[in-house]
Amino acid sequence: MLHLIEPEILPSGAFIFTPLELTVIALARREKCQKFGSGRHLAQALFQKDQLLPGGRENGTLADPRLEVLRAFVKILDRRGQRLAAATQILREAGFSSLQETWLRSECARPL
Repeated sequence: MLHLIEPEILPSGAFIFTPLELTVIALARREKCQKFGSGRHLAQALFQKDQLLPGGRENGTLADPRLEVLRAFVKILDRRGQRLAAATQILREAGFSSLQETWLRSECARPL
């Protein structure tokens, strides 16, 4: 006998993330698909020139630590092992729920 498993129905991201968080997720997904040094990076989109590091290098992290945790988690979702486990723990410590984590794993695993 074949047992069918009902797919999990997740709410829309608009119900579980703020508009700013959804923007960070979308930009991090695009950034994840780009090769290093190509195109417009998330830092370029969100930082002003006065937020560059000395020597004109971009500061590649977001000013809001919680949003940076979200960005980093999205960028490493395709990896496995200890790095993903550590990122998951940090995501939870930053105040994101298990529902949000599940949504990220589900939605961000799909290609753009």
